[in-house]
Amino acid sequence: MSHSTKAIPIIFFTLLFALGACSNDNEIDNDTDETLVTAPTVEVNFSFGQKTFGDYDYEFVDATMRGTIQRDDGSTGEYAVPIKLAYPVGGGNNVAVVDMVNTALWAFSSQMAAGNPHACVRGEDILFCDDEEGDTEGRRVEELFYQQALNTTQGFLMREGYAYLAVQWDKGVLDNLGSEPPEGYQRHRLAYGTIENPLDVLEILQEAARWLRDPSNFEGDAAPDADLFGSDHVIGFGYSQTASMIYPLIHEGINESEDGPLYDGFVGGVGTGMCRFLIEDPPFVEPGLPCFATDVEPWETGDTRVIVVDAQTDLELYFGAMARDPTEGDPEVDANPNYRRWEVAGTPHLPAGILDVGQYGAEGPQLHADFRPVVRAAFYHMEQWIKDNVDPPPSVHIEGAVEDDPDSETFGLLATEVDEDGNAVGGIRLPHLPRELGDGTVVGAPVGTYLGTAWEYMEEEPPNIAAAIGGAFERFSAEELAERYPTREDYLERYEAALDEVIAEGYVLEEDRSILLAHAGEVDIPEAPEAADLPDAAEACIGHACPGESGIDLPEGGVVRLELVRPHDWGPEVRTSAWFAGDQAPDARPFTRPPENWHIQDGDDLCRDLREDDFFPGGDVETRAYLDAGEAVQFVTEGTDIRLPRVEDGQDDATWQWHDILYRDHVPAADV
Repeated sequence: MSHSTKAIPIIFFTLLFALGACSNDNEIDNDTDETLVTAPTVEVNFSFGQKTFGDYDYEFVDATMRGTIQRDDGSTGEYAVPIKLAYPVGGGNNVAVVDMVNTALWAFSSQMAAGNPHACVRGEDILFCDDEEGDTEGRRVEELFYQQALNTTQGFLMREGYAYLAVQWDKGVLDNLGSEPPEGYQRHRLAYGTIENPLDVLEILQEAARWLRDPSNFEGDAAPDADLFGSDHVIGFGYSQTASMIYPLIHEGINESEDGPLYDGFVGGVGTGMCRFLIEDPPFVEPGLPCFATDVEPWETGDTRVIVVDAQTDLELYFGAMARDPTEGDPEVDANPNYRRWEVAGTPHLPAGILDVGQYGAEGPQLHADFRPVVRAAFYHMEQWIKDNVDPPPSVHIEGAVEDDPDSETFGLLATEVDEDGNAVGGIRLPHLPRELGDGTVVGAPVGTYLGTAWEYMEEEPPNIAAAIGGAFERFSAEELAERYPTREDYLERYEAALDEVIAEGYVLEEDRSILLAHAGEVDIPEAPEAADLPDAAEACIGHACPGESGIDLPEGGVVRLELVRPHDWGPEVRTSAWFAGDQAPDARPFTRPPENWHIQDGDDLCRDLREDDFFPGGDVETRAYLDAGEAVQFVTEGTDIRLPRVEDGQDDATWQWHDILYRDHVPAADV
């Protein structure tokens, strides 16, 4: 198995974290004996018991899949790979999913832990555990294998009756952790097993699909009835690191077997502009190349049906635009009917619901907008496609210009076109983004700017990739929100109208309507206060105070503005918004909740003396803390507004961000 490599842009070398690699020095042994080639056998190590999802009762087990394979060179090899299995005990929908687990975070954490497989990981901290359960709140390094088909579908697969198998494919993981778990472990945790040759992985993945079609070789008390469990259709899935393996696996012939195609289709979740090839030398899989730098053309999938879902980040950092079918829209060329690219505007590669990137140094608010409803729709449409030949919705692309200069550091990357709010144009429009209907009506309910990439972290040296691919969110001011949505009902009406559209298009499922509407209901939409309710400027303080405390001077460098607000969980209050320059993180950015790093303080000590960095009780957990904004400006009072403009050196205009300082029931006194 080989492929050619073309020139790639310099920026690629900054992007390896998200795709992960971990090396070791073990040698490959290709046996050439006469070992009998055997079908895979699944041995149960541990049963988690049953759980009900809708109409289906599921059994969950930790198991090992064993077998022998015949290589192209005539040699044979053995494997024993850890798997996790979930199956409907009374029969399901006749479709199974093979989830190639994501090992990128393990690679990163194991390097930090100096290879100790029993280290406990908590954010950027590495601690060491004395027993199996561990003595910290962190996760053990050996448990950092993400079953992203489950994480991205959030129970959908089980509610619909899919059989599910997660398989450990990474020889680097198994070589580092060993073939058997430590004494006292029952579960293999997708961590312990053997792969003799990394190039055997392609056949191991074939064996997983083959076994799901005929699970008769199942040993253990939890073994199901093969007649009920066997599936006529198998879908492969990869996320980020493993999504970038889909095209190469198809290219290398995963569906070219004596039994015919073993995978009816593949669903890929983010990072699908990259290609990762299995290689014989450590780390046994390439860290990821832009597909255009190889001889793989992603849209050439042959008879294998593929739906890939990319976030906005993937177009901006991971060359997703270069994986578009260039023949789409060409009346003289037939585009591949078996390939779909769904690009989701206003979403990050790592939404907060999948991984909190604050633990890796992100200080601003991570983007919560989430592409996972689109992944669920991809599975639904893939099932309809492979079972009933019902075509899925067409490819849809985020708009912008793709850098076409091969000498540019950003060659192959998309410069996203944005609207007046800074939000992406085109792509799949989830209801948090605006869209214009055929009659000219604008629907969709943005409450800020949704950045697929947090660019500030790309400017660090070295770039903080983990933080950057979590995206960023810049909330509109309270005044802007009140102007757009005079009432909460106005906001929800526009949101639901946009939701109706994306459901009708097929990119979101009807069953996700209630989930998305519930999320919309949690968004804080302040109602415009009446002018008579605002206190006079003379009655207001210029400063920062928490309930029960005396006032503290607000340092020069921000804007203070008074508003009367009515939060849903307490009575009316005066709220003061403070504005700071945009480069002051984390405290100079808006949060819907206190950032995680505040939790290191005891109790409710969430207010801070702005000059002495001294924490003191803040009362309500919504209280904010701030950074000193510098000495470049002075206060100016205009009526009920107390403004403090600030311009950075070298800037023509200030970059404004805003926060809330809460004053319960009254405006406390302060000397300034």
